Amino acid sequence: MTATALDAQIQGRDPQGWANQLTQIIRDALTRAHQERQPTFLRDRSFLSVGIILLVVLIQRMLSLWQKRLRTRQKVLQSIVNTKIAAQSNPVAIEDSQQDLSLEELSLQQQINLSDLQQRVLQIVELIIIGVGCFVILGLFPYTRWLHFFVLSEPLQILGILLGTYVLIRVSHILVDRFSGILKARDFRMLKSSQRLELDDSR
Repeated sequence: MTATALDAQIQGRDPQGWANQLTQIIRDALTRAHQERQPTFLRDRSFLSVGIILLVVLIQRMLSLWQKRLRTRQKVLQSIVNTKIAAQSNPVAIEDSQQDLSLEELSLQQQINLSDLQQRVLQIVELIIIGVGCFVILGLFPYTRWLHFFVLSEPLQILGILLGTYVLIRVSHILVDRFSGILKARDFRMLKSSQRLELDDSR
């Protein structure tokens, strides 16, 4: 390797000083590469990798249990909504009670949407944790460290952007549902008030 005057000028050094610095950098890199390929070093990194894998599995298990609880809660809420819809189709239902049921169904549907969003977020967090664990393990060994460049490549960055966009879209749906629920609740209250006034006037 040759340290030219132009290289030294770019680095702001004199040629001899830059050549000496390059020599030290190369010597340190070769020493480190030799040490990282020793059986003791590889054994210690293997134990560390096993610990990281166990930690990732533990966190993944906890997130799976959390998702299972959310799915159970979502099924319960959905069954309540279905029951209320069936009760609403009863011809003997009273108009005020129908309005109350509509508000309650709207609130339950918002809870269902929120539970679904939480499940999706937990799934994405689970994927991120697995990805980070794999990324760290790849960096522990000199034989797999080159894969870092692939992990940080543009296709995976685009995938991360798509996942983030998906979460933002789901959050916007939840916010829109909540805002529309507030508007419907206000309309129902105004409708009930006007109906009461009409009944009082007719009497």
